[in-house]
Amino acid sequence: MNLFPRGIQNDAIGAPDQRRRLDAAAAATHAESFHAGLPGNHETACARFPAVTCSVQSSMVTGLMPNQRGIVGIGWYFRDLGEVLLWRQSNKLALGEKVWETAAGRFDDYTSANVGWWYAMNVSNDAIITPQPVYHQDGRKSPDCYTVPPDLHDILTEKLGTFPLFQYWGPTANITSSRWLVNASIEIIQRYSPTLFTA
Repeated sequence: MNLFPRGIQNDAIGAPDQRRRLDAAAAATHAESFHAGLPGNHETACARFPAVTCSVQSSMVTGLMPNQRGIVGIGWYFRDLGEVLLWRQSNKLALGEKVWETAAGRFDDYTSANVGWWYAMNVSNDAIITPQPVYHQDGRKSPDCYTVPPDLHDILTEKLGTFPLFQYWGPTANITSSRWLVNASIEIIQRYSPTLFTA
């Protein structure tokens, strides 16, 4: 994952020789330093629990613990509905200011892209790609993805084919989906040149 903002690196992260690629554990600290004020302090962060994709990603982009931002796993019991719901995708469920929202409020002409993150629907990034299955009335599920801007979907599908959802997770997961996301990321960087790119 790369959370380095383009154009503010020297001010926010330090001199070029001090820059380093953040691993998953340090990314939460990176988000916290945006929220605490720049320049950032990048010390080792504690692993988040529960250690599942949805929860960890939410901690990485908010710097908050699950009890502070609401995402506790891939699903949970919704008291108001009286049922367990899995694999929700709306960013409105993930409480707390996101690192790109903090940065956008502090820097002029700041843009961000978000590729492959889970709670990416309804998020404030300028470019987004996230898996979004199509559920048919007869019970079938078809592979697809959600994009912002909307026309990016057709551009990527024409260039790369349909997003390989069934190679993204589950028993048939393999490198095919990673290649698709890498190529989509290249397209986003070339087309939009975002200040902050999270993938």
